[in-house]
Amino acid sequence: MTLYLRHYWRDERLAFPSSSNKSMTFDGRLVKKIWVPDVFFVHSKRSFIHDTTTDNIMLRVFPDGHVLYSMRITVTAMCNMDFSHFPLDSQTCSLELESYAYTDEDLMLYWKNGDESLKTDEKISLSQFLIQKFHTTSRLAFYSSTGWYNRLYINFTLRRHIFFFLLQTYFPATLMVMLSWVSFWIDHRAVPARVSLGIMTVL
Repeated sequence: MTLYLRHYWRDERLAFPSSSNKSMTFDGRLVKKIWVPDVFFVHSKRSFIHDTTTDNIMLRVFPDGHVLYSMRITVTAMCNMDFSHFPLDSQTCSLELESYAYTDEDLMLYWKNGDESLKTDEKISLSQFLIQKFHTTSRLAFYSSTGWYNRLYINFTLRRHIFFFLLQTYFPATLMVMLSWVSFWIDHRAVPARVSLGIMTVL
């Protein structure tokens, strides 16, 4: 999954006087010189920030100290699925974000506009699934060795496309069963025809 991850916070140390109240925009080089949230993707198998033609990172600082930190990331995450109703199944997957070092006493994570914080391409599609809905949640996660952390969730509800399996599985299987029944209408003395038809359904 490729997404734009945007953080908003206020750092009074970055405030500056401005008569026009215009913000200042910087590239990723400034990120190493200021404090930024250490958010990571829980249960991520692989993730990276795009760097063509340069690091896809943007930092925008407003006169009152508000900061917008945006980056383009591709994430491959784990999703536990239940295939007991396959191929008529629906799956719920989540993408989870959390601070790596700061507990809930040091850093509070929350969705800026709830479900409206998520913006997706209306043309997005998957080969086997239809995205029915997505919504945001947040809760605390506890680690016995370090404490409580804020965790943000993006929950996806996926429904499998049944039309593909109708053509590739249900229809051929039904056709083979119907062909096997034809042998009952063939004269029992026509052994070669009955054998050929039986072998055809097996193949």
